[in-house]
Amino acid sequence: MHSSLKAKARVLRPAKLIGLRAAGLILITGMLASCTPSYFPMEEQTTEPRIDGDVFIARDGTALSLTVWGPRKEPKKIVIAAHSFGDFRAAFALIGEHLASQDIAVWAYDQRGFGDGPHRGLWSDKETLVQDFQDFIVAVRTVAGKEQPFYLLGESMGAAVVIAALATNEMPLPDAVILSGPGVRENRPRRYWYNVGLWILTHIWPSYEASVDRPYDVRLAETHAKRWSEDPRIINQVRMDTYFGLIQLSDLASDTASSVKVPTLVLFGSEDTQIHPKSLCALMDRLDSNGTLKLFQGKPHLMFQVKEQYIVLPLISRWLENLGVGLKSDQSSFCAV
Repeated sequence: MHSSLKAKARVLRPAKLIGLRAAGLILITGMLASCTPSYFPMEEQTTEPRIDGDVFIARDGTALSLTVWGPRKEPKKIVIAAHSFGDFRAAFALIGEHLASQDIAVWAYDQRGFGDGPHRGLWSDKETLVQDFQDFIVAVRTVAGKEQPFYLLGESMGAAVVIAALATNEMPLPDAVILSGPGVRENRPRRYWYNVGLWILTHIWPSYEASVDRPYDVRLAETHAKRWSEDPRIINQVRMDTYFGLIQLSDLASDTASSVKVPTLVLFGSEDTQIHPKSLCALMDRLDSNGTLKLFQGKPHLMFQVKEQYIVLPLISRWLENLGVGLKSDQSSFCAV
């Protein structure tokens, strides 16, 4: 009898173990299902995208605030801009004023979840951000003139939106592109391990908010340093699911950058702590002969907002005038390290 009980125990223990594992799996699955990320993607189309005064009306009727520097109708050239994560349309105040003095119009709007847009601090999704930007381009050209040369400009997250939008081949091609500290991640060390961990955290605790310190940054122009440290529209509490959405957008831009087939100027500060140098060099490889890299020693992430705009603005004017003819790229020296 004793030996048979031992045998029975040996049979039951694995079964019990399997049962516990199954219960644990069911529990974890239930926890993940109950912790759904909060996203606010575009709803069904109800209207034609259009410009209405100082507002861009998206195709689902969402109103997004915009600013225009320079003439609204038939300027010499049109620049359409997309801002970085946590920021809003005022990011382009300095370059907007500079180009407006040259009869070049700069158009920028608050992307969903940012600035004066709805659901501030909450993510829409990468498809929505890209669709909005494509629709904004069409709407701006309808107002400003379809015959005028137009250019796309993006900073960090906005640069990722620009790249992803161009990759769809569902929009008119710009004459050229300008990207500052582009939000890309190819070749970033441990990129996919990081993604897996972030996915798990996002589905366990999507509403977790990380505080982002925004002190007055003396490396930025005063107007921008004040914005980042004082303006309530700047996002300084970042939800886990929102951050994961940003990572997904950056991955999309990284993986589709080879589709960008227009002259592209890339600005990068040597003290940029947001974008890994290996990712930047991978982007330049994907852009191939269309890409020109300009490196700024000792400068941070946001090149359109640094204090020494005298080293940035003339370069942008030169690029818009002749697409940098004779402008030497810093890719070989920077990426050889």
